[in-house]
Amino acid sequence: MRLTSIAIEGQTALPRHITLPPGGACVIHAPNGPLTTTLVEAVAAAKERIGPYGVGGSVLWPTGRPRLEVTLGLTLTEEEIEFSAADGGAIEVSCAIGGPEGANAPPIAPGAAALFKRTHRGKGTFELIPAERSLIGSPPGGGIPGRIADMLRLSTHVKKYAGLPRLLIEAARDAAPSFDAFRRAFDVLSPVTKTLGLRRRGDTAELLFQRGRAPVTFAELGLDEHQYVLFAGLHAIRTFEHSVILFDAPELHLSEAGARALAERIPDLLGHHNQVVFATRSLAIAGAFPASHVLRIE
Repeated sequence: MRLTSIAIEGQTALPRHITLPPGGACVIHAPNGPLTTTLVEAVAAAKERIGPYGVGGSVLWPTGRPRLEVTLGLTLTEEEIEFSAADGGAIEVSCAIGGPEGANAPPIAPGAAALFKRTHRGKGTFELIPAERSLIGSPPGGGIPGRIADMLRLSTHVKKYAGLPRLLIEAARDAAPSFDAFRRAFDVLSPVTKTLGLRRRGDTAELLFQRGRAPVTFAELGLDEHQYVLFAGLHAIRTFEHSVILFDAPELHLSEAGARALAERIPDLLGHHNQVVFATRSLAIAGAFPASHVLRIE
C-alpha cells in the first residue's frame, strides 16, 4: 500500500486523521496522478451500490488510477446527505487508500474499508487504516473469525462513542463461513475476552454454538443474566456496557416472523440505549431488523 500525500483545501500532508470540510474536496496524490472526490460524492456513489437490505456497497475508481475503495454500511437518508454537505453533518469515515506503484507493484490488498457513522459532535473525519486491519477482505488465515475480531477491536477503539457504532458490515464473499467458523471466532478473541465477559472462552464457545435451542444456564456460560440473553434460539453476547452482538447460527432456524418479533422486543430485552449488531446469513431475517442492526454473513 502506498500513498504519496493527501491534500485538503490546499494543505498537503500525510496525517493519520484529516478533516474533510462540508463539500470540500479530498485530493489523493499518487505516483500516476491525483484523484479528486468529495465526501458527498463518495457517499452518493456508494449508496448506488448498496444492497437491497442496506448491508454494504463499494466504490472503485478506474483501474490504473489511484484507487479509493469505500465499503460501508450506510444508514444516511438523502436528506441527511444533503445536511452533511451543507452544514457539516456528523459523519466519521475510516478507510484505507492504496495506489499502484507500477507494473511490478504488488496488487492492492483487497478490502480498503470505510465505515460511516453518526456522531453527536458535528465533525467529519477521514481516518487512514492499513488494509490489513480492514473489516473487508480476508485477514491472514482468512475467514469470519478475523472479521469478527477486527470488528470487536474496532468497537473497543470507539467505545467512547457509547459502544458499537451503528455499523453495517458486509463480509467478503470468499469467507466460506460455517457454523464452526463462528465458534472459532471466539478462539481468536483472547485480547477482548474480558470485554466479552466470556470467563471460560473455549467452553463457552462450545456451549453457545452446540447447544442450539436447548436451555443454557448463565452458570454454564460463566455469565450473569445482565451479560447474556437467550431468546427465540438466538444468542446475544453483551460486549460493552451498551453493546450487544446477536449471533444467528443456521442450525437455530430462526424464522422471519421470529426475527421480526425479536426486532420488536430488542428495546425491552436489551434496553433502548443499547447498540446492537445482528449477525445472520439469511436475507429474510436481515430484512426483518433495522438496517443499522445487521451484520450480513455470506
